[in-house]
Amino acid sequence: MAPVDPVVKLFTSATSELSSLIDRYEALFRHEEEFPALFSKTELFGSHTTRPLSTVLSHLEGAQKTYGNFQSVNKNYFSVPMEKICNLLPAISSLFTEREDLIKDIDKYQKKLHKFEGIERTGENLAKMAKHQVQLDTSTARLKVVDVLINRDLKELTLRTEVFLCRILKAHLNWEYQSSVVSVEADTKLAELFCNASRTGSLATLETEMNNQLSELRKLPLTRRG
Repeated sequence: MAPVDPVVKLFTSATSELSSLIDRYEALFRHEEEFPALFSKTELFGSHTTRPLSTVLSHLEGAQKTYGNFQSVNKNYFSVPMEKICNLLPAISSLFTEREDLIKDIDKYQKKLHKFEGIERTGENLAKMAKHQVQLDTSTARLKVVDVLINRDLKELTLRTEVFLCRILKAHLNWEYQSSVVSVEADTKLAELFCNASRTGSLATLETEMNNQLSELRKLPLTRRG
C-alpha cells in the first residue's frame, strides 16, 4: 500500500458524502416550478395583520435562496477544489507504487551484477553483465525522475489542501454565525405567532386562520413567473 492510499480513500469518501448532500438538496427543491408566483402573491393577504401561512411561505422562499447560495459556495469552494485534490491523489499513489518497484528492481540488478565478481570474464558473462548494467542504469534514472515528480505533486497537493482546509474553516465559522442568527429569528417569530394565538383566544383559532388562508391560496392561478 502506498503512503497516500489512506488519504485517497478519505477524500473519495468525503466527495461521495458531499455529492449525496447535494442530491438531497436537489430532491427537496426539484419541483420548485410547481410553486410559481406564490411568494409574490402573499401580499394579497394584506400586511396589516400577522398571516401564519405567509410566514411559512417566506421561510420557504428563504430556504430556496439559501439552497441557491449553498450551490454557489459548494461549486466555488468545495466540490471543485476537492475534485482537484482527488485527481492528484491517484497519480501520487501510483508514483509511490512505481518507486517501491524500482527500488526492488535496482536491488535485484545490483545483486545479479555482484554475482559476476570474481567470475571468468567470458563473452557470455560479459553480455549478461552489460544487460544487467543497462537495466540498473535505466531503473536508477527512472527512480530519479519519479522522485522529482513525487516532490512536485506533493507540493501541489499540500498547497491545494491548505487552501481547501482554510476555506472549510472559514465556511464553518460563517455557517455557525448564520445559523445562530437564523435560530434567533425563528425563535422570535415562533414566539410572536403563539403570542398572537393567545390573544385571539386559542390555538384552534390560529388553525382556522391558517386553513382559511390555505383555501385562499389554492384559488390563486398557478402561473410561473418570467
